[in-house]
Amino acid sequence: MASPTDSDPPAQPDAVTAESGRVKEEELRRKAGRPKSVRPTDFEPTAWESSKTKLDRGEVYHDGEVGQKAQIGACVNGLKAAWGRLSVFEMASVAAFVIVALLGLFFFRSLVHSGPALDSVEDISLEAVNFPAKGALLSVNRIDAVWREPRPGETVRPGANIVPVVGITLGGGSGYLRVLFRDEAGKIRGDSLVEEVDKGQVASGATYTGVCSEGYTTSMRLIECQAGRLEPWVVQVYESKEYDMSIDEWTLIAMFEMPADQEASPEAG
Repeated sequence: MASPTDSDPPAQPDAVTAESGRVKEEELRRKAGRPKSVRPTDFEPTAWESSKTKLDRGEVYHDGEVGQKAQIGACVNGLKAAWGRLSVFEMASVAAFVIVALLGLFFFRSLVHSGPALDSVEDISLEAVNFPAKGALLSVNRIDAVWREPRPGETVRPGANIVPVVGITLGGGSGYLRVLFRDEAGKIRGDSLVEEVDKGQVASGATYTGVCSEGYTTSMRLIECQAGRLEPWVVQVYESKEYDMSIDEWTLIAMFEMPADQEASPEAG
């Protein structure tokens, strides 16, 4: 007859002990009210991380709006925290500064909008003169103006190698015609040019040619005028019923800037 030790499998005391230990541990956990042991997978972000925590981290999802809202929220929370740390005196100082800044901004805007409008730049070029230019006594149909070299018989001062010249075509009337040339500083230049007009005619006919006795020593000044580095001369055309009258009593018919154009010399042609 066979012995029990020959037919039965060998005993496994370690496995039995481990199984009984787990059962005993579970029984003790239930009696003590302890929570059940968690697995490592229970610590995945989807299991424990709330949506609020994700917002605090500033994560950006599909539309990108969550991250922007999180940044704005973080700024607001930071401002609230900083404001909460201020004392009452500091809060009052900040509020007073904001009020003063707003009042200053309002005053500045009111001052800007209530100021006078900028004057528009008046066009006083020769092309802008509205012909016929009429006064109470005389009328002018056309004006030509150019810089050129003095011609034989014309009286000019030494050094005036290029002078302004105007040709005034009269349209009618009787009285006295006066032409003034003013330089870039507004100073009257040259001799006084006065001519008597009778029924739209002067001694030379219907056109009066006025030559200034002063000018530039070189045509380079005209180039500076064209480049805008030098203000142009101004021509004023007046009328009066009497010759011997002060300039304040003469009536202005036309005024224009002298064009920076130079007439070609006969030798050049």
